[in-house]
Amino acid sequence: GGIGMLLIKISATLLPGVIFDTRSALLSVSGLFLGPVPTAIAMAMTAAYRWSLGGAAAATGVAVIVASGLIGLAWRHAWRQPIVRIGWRPLYLMGLTVHAVMLALMLMLPWETARTVLSTVSLPVMLIHPLVTLALGLLLADRLQRRYDLAALREQETRYRSLFEHNHSVMLVIDSGTGVIVDANDAAARYYGWSREHLKTMRIGEINTLSPAEIQAE
Repeated sequence: GGIGMLLIKISATLLPGVIFDTRSALLSVSGLFLGPVPTAIAMAMTAAYRWSLGGAAAATGVAVIVASGLIGLAWRHAWRQPIVRIGWRPLYLMGLTVHAVMLALMLMLPWETARTVLSTVSLPVMLIHPLVTLALGLLLADRLQRRYDLAALREQETRYRSLFEHNHSVMLVIDSGTGVIVDANDAAARYYGWSREHLKTMRIGEINTLSPAEIQAE
């Protein structure tokens, strides 16, 4: 919501009371990736700010805000796969749809104003704004994938740590280059008769009867 308000504040003024910015890309991507509650909050904040500025296109601006968020939410609902798997084609198509609707909503303006606006901005809007939507969507998809990967890695580490800690078999983690015992489980501490902390100060050669060459091979 704050970013949407900032985009309006620094937007380009085409005619008195008629301003253009990339809030449509922001809100549609919010709907797609963040879901209904954050998007509804962002829409409310952005719409209230745009309405407070007034001008001939205030109602049109609010309509664009609402339509952009709703299209993003509809895209989210229609996408049956995990959202991180969305590719550039559906993102770009969403950008085209959002901004085609945005241009159609310009017809809410008085006809002469609408004609001037559409003849001036239609081409740049349809060339640039879908690409902005695509770029923002790909950025969020990448960040979300990184978050999922990190969560999966942490879950895997927790699972393997649990298997190591609670295994009844003697288990040691050994630095293959130096022979230093990096870690030992409770079963190893009971078997060798030293605490885990003490075992981690030792080398495998100190508790194994094989020759150094045989230990290195193992």
